[in-house]
Amino acid sequence: MQQNSLDQFAKKQFGLVTRWQAASIGVTTNRWYRMNQDGRLLPIHTNVSVLFGYPETYEQRIMAGVLAVGGLGIASHRSALMLWGVWTPRTGEPVDIIKTARRGKVDLGGVIVHSPRDHESLAPIRLNGIRTTNPTRSLIDFGAIHPYLVPRIAEQMLMKGLIDFKKLKRAVAQHSARGRAGVGPARALINDWPYSRGPADSVLELEFQRLLHGTEIPPYEFQYKVGPFIADFAWPEFKVIVETDGWGKFETKDDLERFAERHAYLERNGWIVLHFTWKQVTRAKGKVYSTLYSTLQSRGAFV
Repeated sequence: MQQNSLDQFAKKQFGLVTRWQAASIGVTTNRWYRMNQDGRLLPIHTNVSVLFGYPETYEQRIMAGVLAVGGLGIASHRSALMLWGVWTPRTGEPVDIIKTARRGKVDLGGVIVHSPRDHESLAPIRLNGIRTTNPTRSLIDFGAIHPYLVPRIAEQMLMKGLIDFKKLKRAVAQHSARGRAGVGPARALINDWPYSRGPADSVLELEFQRLLHGTEIPPYEFQYKVGPFIADFAWPEFKVIVETDGWGKFETKDDLERFAERHAYLERNGWIVLHFTWKQVTRAKGKVYSTLYSTLQSRGAFV
């Protein structure tokens, strides 16, 4: 009877059972330890074991960490992003858990237990049954570990509809007040993000025109109509288009879906489409120029 009840816990927790859960169905402390000794249960952390026969998975490791801190832990940082589907754990990578209880230090093998002073936005969301930090909090926490990967992860989260500019900006403001580690990379992302606002787009287009002025690049058509779409800069003779917006222009998943539809239409009709961001146009002008030059050259320009 007890075995069946343990199975019910295990099925919801990737095979895991805690000593407190076992006690709730009448498993005494002595019996718990005997079951761990005879192999019916395999210990993962103190008071957390896996029922024999369940395979080891990364989700199981995360859940074990959450349960090991009294069931009040929250998957965070890399582990949260893995659960959100935008991070692939590396070999030997530890699990990240936020401990919300204020009691003493917890030492768990293969688990980094974070005890942040900043408890903003810590109401957990359950993913696959695991308590997990929300998307913006997960990204900010991740920035404390891998600051240079924040833009790449943010792009994936944007494409999945997990974040948008307004939510991220609001989260940065909340966490900045507490001096949260990881805020810096997220704030830099916002500052460099050429999100869609008319004046900013006009400045970017002007910067690109300045970049081309006095060069060998042939004359272009500005705001050129191609089917149902308008291209920022076009060279119709060579079927080359430049869009001066970059991925950062898109604030929602719908924006990206419209972008994909537009891109597919242009490519089907024989156009090469180049995308340059504000950062590229203003800080990597040589690379932008050489990319455009070689693309036009491949289409017969400069002959």
